[in-house]
Amino acid sequence: MKRIEVKLALPVVAPLLDVIRELAAGLGRTPAGLAPPPDQDPEFQAAWVDELVRGQAEEVKTLLALFGDEFFADGIVAFDEENAEPVLRACAAVRLRLRELFLKHRVNKVFDTTGDV
Repeated sequence: MKRIEVKLALPVVAPLLDVIRELAAGLGRTPAGLAPPPDQDPEFQAAWVDELVRGQAEEVKTLLALFGDEFFADGIVAFDEENAEPVLRACAAVRLRLRELFLKHRVNKVFDTTGDV
C-alpha cells in the first residue's frame, strides 16, 4: 500500500486542531455547505441529510485520527489509500464550516471587490 508522510510544525498545527475539534461536534449534527438534495420529498431530504451528516462525522473522525500520539511525538501525519479520500472530504467540510462561521463576511467582501476568491 502506498503511503505519504508529511511532517508538520506542531506550533502551527496545534491551534488549528483546537478549532477543528470544536467544529467537529457541529459537523456531526449539520452538514457543511448544504446544497438542496435533488428531490423535494421531505422524507427523502431527511434521509439524505442524515446520511450526509453521518458520513461527514466519520470523515472528520478520520481526519482527527491523523493527529494522535504519533503526530505529537514526531510531527508526522500519514496518508494512504484508505484515509486519503475521507481526509480530503473532511478538510472540505471544515473549510466550508470555517467560511460559514468566521469568514463569510470577509470572503464575500473580497469576492465583491475583486470578482475572484
